[in-house]
Amino acid sequence: MKRILICKADPVGSQVAEDVTITIDRELPEFSGSLSEADAFYAIEATTIEDALHKSLPGGVYDQLLCLMMQQRTSLFRVPLFSEDE
Repeated sequence: MKRILICKADPVGSQVAEDVTITIDRELPEFSGSLSEADAFYAIEATTIEDALHKSLPGGVYDQLLCLMMQQRTSLFRVPLFSEDE
């Protein structure tokens, strides 16, 4: 298991950042073929992760993470989106 230790945000007044442990080890469920079912599942998983990170990470880390994630995603579109049949 990979373990990563990250600094949490400093307190602001009486608000203290939560300690968070994210464990990624469950298998994906089988979907009944419905895209909306899969979309809803992924949305819940993503919202859970984002909420924990937003409440715990320093703002600078959260912002950099967003930028890095977008860079990774945009790199997928650096080639034409056509099939070999075209």
